Amino acid sequence: MEPVTRTGKQTHMNRLLRGAIRRVIKPVQERRHQVMYPILLKRATPVLVYQMGKVGSSSVGKSLAASYPGIAVNAHDFSNSHHKWTVRRLYRAVMLE
Repeated sequence: MEPVTRTGKQTHMNRLLRGAIRRVIKPVQERRHQVMYPILLKRATPVLVYQMGKVGSSSVGKSLAASYPGIAVNAHDFSNSHHKWTVRRLYRAVMLE
């Protein structure tokens, strides 16, 4: 039996399809995360990976986020005006309430 090979056109179409699916699913996942955020704040103590940049802190934050039952956020500064909404919401929950 001969192996199935894909033409360049098929591979290109698969990449386009995956990109289109990602563009549809990502906002849905983001909204779900925003809705679940207050629940996750109460489930377990939030973890903030607070390190200077370029030291591997994002890999630590992603590993924690994948395995920790609560919220794990990676940031290089912790303020109410941070560019990530997750950091802003955690700041408000911890510092302002």
